[in-house]
Amino acid sequence: MKLLITMNQSEDLGLKLQKVKLAIAEVNDCRFDTEKQRMLKLKALNKIKDAIILKGRELSIDIQAA
Repeated sequence: MKLLITMNQSEDLGLKLQKVKLAIAEVNDCRFDTEKQRMLKLKALNKIKDAIILKGRELSIDIQAA
């Protein structure tokens, strides 16, 4: 049962990380935001990305490969 939970958590964290990376790429490509808006968005998204990676480490899950 624990393996199943870990697999689900790994997939979930992997998907969340992919979404955050996509959002970061979209913010970088956006030409309508000011530089200040872009930096604020990137700062928030990087905090989320770091939290996801930290959670993966706490659970001993390699989500970079997931």
